[in-house]
Amino acid sequence: MAEDANAFPSYRRSVIFYAVVSDEIHQVIESFRTPGEAEAMLETVLEDEPPLRELLRVDRVELVTGGLN
Repeated sequence: MAEDANAFPSYRRSVIFYAVVSDEIHQVIESFRTPGEAEAMLETVLEDEPPLRELLRVDRVELVTGGLN
């Protein structure tokens, strides 16, 4: 049975998204499909709350899954 497992190729799949994250609470605030969407949201927030500029940023996030087929 273990030999059969070696016959199947492993796979790796990743999903990339862009997130507005907080350095203060170490958490994703909101995620987006494109960096432009994330930057636009961040700029909107910073217009209302300029002091948050030191705490919020946009990061590229990659989630990876893998295993045997």
